[in-house]
Amino acid sequence: MKLIKKIDKTFPHLKRSILKIRKNLNYYKSKKTAEKDFPAMIMKDWTSRGFAPFDLEHPVTYSQKIQYAEVYETDKRKTVLSDKVAVRDWVKEKIGEKYLIPVIGVYKTPDEINFSVLPDRFVMKANHASKFNIIVKDKKSLDIKNAKKTMAKWLKIQYAFYGGFQPHYIGIEPKIIIEKYIEDSKGNLDDFKFLCFNGEVKFCWVDVGRYTNHCRNVYDTQWNLQPWTVGFPAYDGVIEKPVNFDEMVDVAAKLCKGFSHVRVDLYNVDGKIYFGEMTFSSGGGHETFYPAEYDKIIGDMWDIGGSDK
Repeated sequence: MKLIKKIDKTFPHLKRSILKIRKNLNYYKSKKTAEKDFPAMIMKDWTSRGFAPFDLEHPVTYSQKIQYAEVYETDKRKTVLSDKVAVRDWVKEKIGEKYLIPVIGVYKTPDEINFSVLPDRFVMKANHASKFNIIVKDKKSLDIKNAKKTMAKWLKIQYAFYGGFQPHYIGIEPKIIIEKYIEDSKGNLDDFKFLCFNGEVKFCWVDVGRYTNHCRNVYDTQWNLQPWTVGFPAYDGVIEKPVNFDEMVDVAAKLCKGFSHVRVDLYNVDGKIYFGEMTFSSGGGHETFYPAEYDKIIGDMWDIGGSDK
């Protein structure tokens, strides 16, 4: 690691490669960590990102409580509901199948996929990870060989230790799930993330300019703009309240019952609501709050270890 730091300082243009090397070294080291050493490992990961040390058993802020929950909230449902395949049965039971994005197929290996029978547009995802996806808007332009190579790599990764420390992903059998491609009449896919604490929906955040100038606004359940945001700066434009926003809040409320904290992600496609995912460690607890004091204010809403039965 000392050599890597020296290279980093001497050749700043190699920073991206250095970060990748560090990520890979941390990943392979973390995979060998015994469960009893999880507290030490998560704190090492925390401080390596430049955050100040804290008492893991007595977290105060929202970000700190995510670290606590990863180690001490060992609810097995978190593993099941983080599985993009397994969660579908649970969602169907809780709110109905109409909220699920249609599935084209589920595969244990990329070689099982018959691309010739797939529609022109679809989305391929890894069920055991976040942001492992390939969005296909035109099958004719898809490099199938490269796509299969990428998916094969996904299946070999233990996401619990990849780019962070999220033990609740341990135990998910890696698979590829292919879903129907969805977008609204404007060619967009609006994503609404509902922040829930102790079985109640508290906030919803909406991202703007995800691939250009990424901004994020946070609203309460009455669509009142909040004086804070997280991860990205606030958007200075107007985001219209969805006509069926109350239904979205109701859906999120049904799905968050029984958890001390979860982020329920939903899509809204021209008034049609679709389930996205259940997220138990939003941003790994590493996203910056603006203003900073809201990390503590939002953290106060989380009764760590509690739930709404």
